[in-house]
Amino acid sequence: MLGLQIYNWSRHRFETIAAPRAGLLRDGTLTWTATSAPAPYVSGAGEVRVAIRATHTSPFRTRTDQVRVTASD
Repeated sequence: MLGLQIYNWSRHRFETIAAPRAGLLRDGTLTWTATSAPAPYVSGAGEVRVAIRATHTSPFRTRTDQVRVTASD
């Protein structure tokens, strides 16, 4: 299972923006739009944190080679 999370600096925790999905075998694109201004997801220094979480019942390998984040009001 593979899921995507973004850090909410106001709440001091990661929030799930893409529910865990199984069977992803090739490159993909995810577009997520915040329901409010993006400010809670951008630190005072302009940092954005995303986490890709993967779980499986047996050993596995996953690779991430490009993550692009665009924020605008």
